[in-house]
Amino acid sequence: MKVKQHKTDGQKTINGAPITLFRAGVIAILGLVLCAGAVAGAFPADWTNSDLITIHEHSGSDLVDYQIPVELNASNFDFTKAQPGGADGTAPVIVLTNGSITGKVTDSATGPSIEGATATVDGETTQTIVVSPSTAMLNIGDTEQFTATAYDASGIEISGVSFTWSSTNTYVGTIDANGLFTANKGGSTTVKATNETIVGTAAVTVLANGSITGKVTDSVTGLNIKDATVIAGGITTQTNTAGSYAISLKAGTYTVSASKARYMSQTETNVAVTTGNPTIVNFALVRDYVELELNDTSPKRGYVNQDVIFNLTVKNYGQPSIFTITNPSITNVTISKTPSSTSEIPAGGSQDISVTINATYVGAYPVTITASNATKSASTTIVANVIDPAASVVIGDSNITGSTLENGTVVIDSNVTESTVGNGTVLDNSDVSYATASGDTIITDSEVTNTTVTDSVIENSTVTNTTVTDSFIIDSTVIGGVIAGSTLTNTTTTDTVVESSTVTGSTATNSIIKSSTVTNTNTTDTAVEGSTLVNVNATGCTIEDVTLENIKLESATVTSQSGKATIQGGTGAKVSISGEGGVEVYFENVYEDIPVEDLIKSQTVPQTVQSNVTVNTTAAEAAKVGASLSLNSTTGGSVTISKCGINPGGSTFALQGFSGSVVGDYLHIDSDIPGGTIMTVTFCIYYGTTEPGSDKWIVWYNWDTLAWESMPTTKEHKADGWYLCTKTDHLSIYAVATTASDPITATIALEIAVGSRPFDDAADVSGDGRVTSLDALMILQAASDAIEL
Repeated sequence: MKVKQHKTDGQKTINGAPITLFRAGVIAILGLVLCAGAVAGAFPADWTNSDLITIHEHSGSDLVDYQIPVELNASNFDFTKAQPGGADGTAPVIVLTNGSITGKVTDSATGPSIEGATATVDGETTQTIVVSPSTAMLNIGDTEQFTATAYDASGIEISGVSFTWSSTNTYVGTIDANGLFTANKGGSTTVKATNETIVGTAAVTVLANGSITGKVTDSVTGLNIKDATVIAGGITTQTNTAGSYAISLKAGTYTVSASKARYMSQTETNVAVTTGNPTIVNFALVRDYVELELNDTSPKRGYVNQDVIFNLTVKNYGQPSIFTITNPSITNVTISKTPSSTSEIPAGGSQDISVTINATYVGAYPVTITASNATKSASTTIVANVIDPAASVVIGDSNITGSTLENGTVVIDSNVTESTVGNGTVLDNSDVSYATASGDTIITDSEVTNTTVTDSVIENSTVTNTTVTDSFIIDSTVIGGVIAGSTLTNTTTTDTVVESSTVTGSTATNSIIKSSTVTNTNTTDTAVEGSTLVNVNATGCTIEDVTLENIKLESATVTSQSGKATIQGGTGAKVSISGEGGVEVYFENVYEDIPVEDLIKSQTVPQTVQSNVTVNTTAAEAAKVGASLSLNSTTGGSVTISKCGINPGGSTFALQGFSGSVVGDYLHIDSDIPGGTIMTVTFCIYYGTTEPGSDKWIVWYNWDTLAWESMPTTKEHKADGWYLCTKTDHLSIYAVATTASDPITATIALEIAVGSRPFDDAADVSGDGRVTSLDALMILQAASDAIEL
């Protein structure tokens, strides 16, 4: 007999479980025979005491030869009324009507009716589970909906069966309670649908991502371009200090673009990415910018209503371009350009232009000239110092005290004290002290002391203890005082506070530079004293008496200690710095004082890693850092080893489960291989010519717990000395640790025996050269005085 089983009227499933029919009771029918073709009501007329037992088959299919076991017992049947031959109802009749099984239990006598029949239906149990789809090949990030179907021993589907879903390799992918699978990493796993002891499976393969990797360089110099933007497959990344980039992608065809300010963008189309392999795409970006150079000195002196002419050169880099020459409008000033628009300048070419300033009134007139087109522009500021020799008073070789100088007065070779100077006054080769200068005052070749200067131009002068606001300071020396909202060019400042200013080509000594822009240096709210900064980015720092180059600092205090620029530890300082390999290492927290030069003591050059190809650190590179790496990865990229004086992870040494200390330096492995890639790693650290003791152990920094953990460690003797080696499946920060000698207990011996604790000779109480459970037992016995060690 075969039957497709379904739920019955919202009651329990027909799957070996009891089905309660209409009234509570415990009567069940045993061995009833189905009579196919019978109809309702076809019962013997003398069956006066009966009870119907109905099992609904919801598909509407006829049930053929279906057996319903019913059990009679003393609680539901009066056996004293039983008659031989089944006439008493012990073999009642079951008829099939309209897709339903109906039956009744009767009594041969006239006793009470049998109430509350309950049928226990022994339906077919689950024998097979089929998972669909049976196989799936996915990319990382994809999802797949799996379904499961249960069948009985006859291959008939069983409904209402619940399943427990699982993945045998959750590293590769996970599956939720509803059978939705999510692909996480490249590899293989088996999806399982389980019902009690029966399991159905499906094979899943997750394709490892490939990658697009390469370098971005300058087409002229060949130098690496840092912070270039590379986009592929909707993913954006920046190049590192080595100009390298890597983007992890599914297998497919992509368009890759690279761009950087002042360069022409480049795009590569139809770039094929294959599973588990790097596709190399290099870019040599062509410069695309314009420069506007001043060929004259500025400021330039002139007279009212006469032309002051400046000669400039427009230099074009990149595509042939035409540039429009523009300037702002200034009241009472006529500004003309020749030409007002350049001809087409070829790549690498230039064109000279002239700018004429004609002012009606005396004063200093800074004018910003811009050469631009739709994609690039450059600007420079020229200054015309205009006087009126006919109307102005010219004072020479005089002492001026408590006076007002204005309307284009020209003071030459004089001493100006406690005076008010403004409205185009020119002070040339003079000493100015305790004065107030504003309104386009021009100060050249002079000594300015204890003076307030606003909206003026200071050129080739020495300015001491003076407050300068919204002015231009050119080729001058500033000592003390405050400079705010001004432009300093080729100027030296000493003991000066510079705020909200632009500093170009200048040197700051014992000065505080705040919220200003310094050429090749970015400092914000940072006190810089007695230092030279080149390509430095400092935020919230104090920098004193040091020289810093190519470094990023945050919340750092840098001072000179024993002649070395040293970062003070314990202040929460964060540092980014590149090593000789051109790879930047980020130090999360400088937890102890360290010279800047010891942050990265040495660094290997980036080594290319191809998917599924074992690469080894060359002997020359390994010698730099005292470590070597053997790496096989399912995804390609590059890898670099940096030998660091402190832990870049920002945590002092605290070994989980042990006491001890680090020996030597920290080995930071930097890689652009995508996270989650399956890899096999052998990492060896050079120890020296002396064999390391059993208390030496390789440890790794766990970024999740921010603590150090020990690793299985072996000793290897090579031509140049002894190495400590470990095998692992990930890259991190590694070091050699010395574990302290703890009292040996049976627990410690067991930990050593299973490899979770470094080998210790003291635990080898059996003297066989190894630590096993026997040693643990002997230590335990000795502790109870059962034996003596």
